[in-house]
Amino acid sequence: MKKVLFACLFLLSAFFVSSCTNPSGTAGRKELLEVKDGLTFSTFEVEEDFKLPLISHYGVRITWTSDNSAIVISGDTAVVTRGTTDITVILTATLTLNKLTETKEFTFMVKALPSGSAVTVKFFVTLPENTPMEDQIVITGNFGSGKPTWNPGDPWGVATRVSTTQATFEIVYEEITEEFAIEYKWTRGDWGTVEKSKENGELDNRRVTVDPSQTEIIVNDVVEKWADMDLPVVKTDQERVDEAKAALVLSISSATENFVLPVTGLNETTISWTSNNEDVITIENENAIVNRPTYTTIVQLTATIQYNDVTATKDFEIMVLGTEPSQDDLDVIAAAAALTLGNLNNLTNNITLPTTGQNGTTITWTSSHPESIAIEVDETGAIGRVTRLDYAVTGITLTATITKNLAKTTKTFTASVRAAAFTVEVTWIIHIPEPLPNAVVITTGSSNNGWNPANLSYGIATKIDDTTYEFKKTFTSANGTNINLQYKWTLQVPGAGFEPWSGEELTLDGVPINNRTLTITRNTTIVEDTVLRWRIPVGGTPESTVVGNLDIASMTDPRLPAAYQTRNIRIWTPAGYDPTDTTKKYPVIYMHDGQNVFDSVTSYAGEWGVDETIASLMEIGGFGGAIVVGIDNTNDRMAEYSYQYPWISGTKRGDLYMDFIIDVVMPYVNENYNALTGRENTIIAGSSMGGLISFFGGLARLETFGVIVAFSTSTQQVSGAATNIPALLETLDAELLSATKFFLYVGNNSDGNAGWPAEYKSYLLAAGVPDANVATYVGDGFTHNEYAWRTHFPLALEWAFGLQVDKTKLQTLYQGLNYKEEDYSANSWMVLENAKSYAAAVLADDDALLTEVVEAYSRLTSAISQLVLVTDMEAANAVDQLIVPLPTVADFTLDDKPAFEQALTAYNALTPSQRKLVKFYYVLDLLSAKLATLEG
Repeated sequence: MKKVLFACLFLLSAFFVSSCTNPSGTAGRKELLEVKDGLTFSTFEVEEDFKLPLISHYGVRITWTSDNSAIVISGDTAVVTRGTTDITVILTATLTLNKLTETKEFTFMVKALPSGSAVTVKFFVTLPENTPMEDQIVITGNFGSGKPTWNPGDPWGVATRVSTTQATFEIVYEEITEEFAIEYKWTRGDWGTVEKSKENGELDNRRVTVDPSQTEIIVNDVVEKWADMDLPVVKTDQERVDEAKAALVLSISSATENFVLPVTGLNETTISWTSNNEDVITIENENAIVNRPTYTTIVQLTATIQYNDVTATKDFEIMVLGTEPSQDDLDVIAAAAALTLGNLNNLTNNITLPTTGQNGTTITWTSSHPESIAIEVDETGAIGRVTRLDYAVTGITLTATITKNLAKTTKTFTASVRAAAFTVEVTWIIHIPEPLPNAVVITTGSSNNGWNPANLSYGIATKIDDTTYEFKKTFTSANGTNINLQYKWTLQVPGAGFEPWSGEELTLDGVPINNRTLTITRNTTIVEDTVLRWRIPVGGTPESTVVGNLDIASMTDPRLPAAYQTRNIRIWTPAGYDPTDTTKKYPVIYMHDGQNVFDSVTSYAGEWGVDETIASLMEIGGFGGAIVVGIDNTNDRMAEYSYQYPWISGTKRGDLYMDFIIDVVMPYVNENYNALTGRENTIIAGSSMGGLISFFGGLARLETFGVIVAFSTSTQQVSGAATNIPALLETLDAELLSATKFFLYVGNNSDGNAGWPAEYKSYLLAAGVPDANVATYVGDGFTHNEYAWRTHFPLALEWAFGLQVDKTKLQTLYQGLNYKEEDYSANSWMVLENAKSYAAAVLADDDALLTEVVEAYSRLTSAISQLVLVTDMEAANAVDQLIVPLPTVADFTLDDKPAFEQALTAYNALTPSQRKLVKFYYVLDLLSAKLATLEG
């Protein structure tokens, strides 16, 4: 590759004199012309992006324009796009000094892309025997530019099902000029179904090298197990042989030279071959040796499929073209080559089958699966009548027999038929922990209703008894595939004005549950869910959950689009932070999506709890603390979190966003807080798209950030990672890159590409980053949400700051527990017992991480704070029992006043601590307002 260098040809001494004698910047035409004459480039034939000077000596400013899209000006970068031919592009530089201007043109030649060869990569994958026929098999990975990257939901990667245990996939690469590698995994359409080892362990990415010297690359893969399924049930020998026989096909139907026969089949069967005419085709192991006769001859090859002592046979006809073929022979071969049927994958409608071919040939058809594609012939022609069954059918072989007089050959086509569309009503039986008031309803927030549980028109659960509810919903799948649903149950209080998620379901420990998941099939009818605990809805202004000190400053950057120039910056310091003590300084962590970093009140998807994490690490982990800067996102989030690389998709303003952080936010923090400066004390961190800008924005500003923390990164935005990221790393300062620390995290439950941390680590190591400077972690069972990031962020801090495990305080707290079960309510005691069990396991584990020690300590202290005296709980429950039968606000009348006042009096008689335990106190507030209205 040629590197383009620009130069201003001045003598150093001349520049020094000019700078000293003209300090006020009043240089004139002479100086402007001097800069113009000195402006040049090292080469004018370009193949890659290159840099443009924007300012030169004497303060001369330079702007650039291009007359052709083959070179696009982006800031100080000329972005080069190569085509199939060389392109001439004129770049015009406008030089400005004071009010004087000059222009200078440069003619560049954008070199054409080199021509290359075509390479076809064919994948043959053997699937677990219990793989449902109706499920799609999807290959996902990094396959090069222009192809989907690590997205198992993209239909591009859907393989062709040959049988229950066999699928194929093909990629054709055009114009390949140099060797490259692709990485991939097999899935059934999402990360929850990714292939695993027999022990259900994570697998390394599969890897294939695409070599332009090979026109065809054959890849044979075996999937041992799917993440969401058990190992397949052992089949009988007869079942193995029968399936192998059904799956066995030959891609060749006519021959003029030797060819290879398969000798192993599905289900670990072996295949042996015989020929009924050894003068024409002789079998030698897997090789069919062809001895062309004078006249074209049909030879029958018989395959014997065997597993242990069980065998079966299958016949195939091969047309061997004679050395003196008749014109009819040549005609049927040409007709077979010309015969096509188009796309036969996932058929839903009948297909037209030709009955005549070129050269006056006749075509007849057979189907291996007439129950799915039946051949029907009448005077108008032939059709393949498609019948959609309750499951998808793959591996259907349509065989065309092409004849002309005595000449005959065959050609096969593989088809699949979609499962029949279905509509199913699903009934959920919901078991709840205690009776609910009439004013409260149960709804769901789900992937099917935009995660809006406040949308009561979507559905409200029906009460069956005090602790059992029923929810019904109808689902339709037009293409017959299963429906993947994620959802949670919530409490809603119509008319109360509570936030939609303020009554979501929790774990027994009081933490929001992970999304429930359900695969809805045509046979799904009844689902039973148990809710262990509800969040108590809170009216009015919610109470902040911030621990420590949080300052909020509004900052503006006019370089950003007008609508997004101003935003809040949230600056957190630990509880013991003393702004007057400048001898105590802190490292600084810059985080994106600032609304979600510290406070559940401002978060729109849950908070990271970074303040609680650092406070805990300081209390029991020996951590000295940190300043954390949360930068609020805007509606331009996608663009701001996408750095200005052409292979990152979408609108990109990541360079401007990073400029804002470094030029506006960082100086303010350094000036107003006791911040440690220097890249070794500066961290950039984020998740999802925030992980994307942390990784690539951090790489672009290595002089500023010494630690890059990327959680659940949106790597689906990156095209051609296997080539583009190594190429990017090559352009960076090698010394700074090798001195940078990276923490890369992903969950393995619907959190995008579960292999990206290992993949990106390999790029970093290859670029010279020491292995000790790259940490990767996979959160087992965790999905794409703040709860997962909150749980694992302490691990990133532990690693980044080299914190040491110290169990002293946990041991002291654990050994000092002297509570008696009979004094406390059953639920709160169970929370404590769970916390004690976790703490005991951590204390017994010699390899426990500091993160686990902190988690154990936090669980214990939280459980202790949640302990409820039996007497207090009984008093609060008595009030709730009075509230539950009260009518809804709409149904409330003066006749209900006595019952309401009884409940209100009982509530007011409680102590303050007991009132906090009343779950449905808000009903009293709602009915109080209604009573006031009724009484005028």
